[in-house]
Amino acid sequence: MIKIIISTLTASREDLPVNLVGLSEYTLQNLQTELNPVPAEFDDIEYWPEITVTPTFDPLTQKLEGETLTVNANDKTVTATALVVAYTPPVVYLTSLSKTDFKALFTPTEYRAISVSASTDDNVFQFWDMAQTADFIDLEDARTLGGLGYLVSVGVLTQTRHDVIILGVLQ
Repeated sequence: MIKIIISTLTASREDLPVNLVGLSEYTLQNLQTELNPVPAEFDDIEYWPEITVTPTFDPLTQKLEGETLTVNANDKTVTATALVVAYTPPVVYLTSLSKTDFKALFTPTEYRAISVSASTDDNVFQFWDMAQTADFIDLEDARTLGGLGYLVSVGVLTQTRHDVIILGVLQ
């Protein structure tokens, strides 16, 4: 039941006062005519049932947050409509990745540049070979950080891309 101030048709979601618990829905909808006399604390107040409306939304990009209460004076009901707002899922930063997920952090151009560089640079070869044969890659491990830093030093990665990769954010 939604509390209604009759004179302004203002709706608010509040608990039903303890001394009204047990009254019928009809009596709560018509306190001003059903109670005689109307106690001062309930003067100009009634409690009307709600009709809940949940709009369709895309849970990947939207969420429900808050509601709008619309008073329907003709039938003494309140429509409670959930509000749809934009939703951005939290970014999950991973520090331990499978080798597949680790390699997915690189763009196709970066991946090719690493593969080509590995054919002529023993340090790149060792790092990339380790990444391809490891069970998982720890982005906080000194060897991983050193290998990625080396890729920057030889121009295979930019510092900006290095900084993004070590966050471990999968796209």
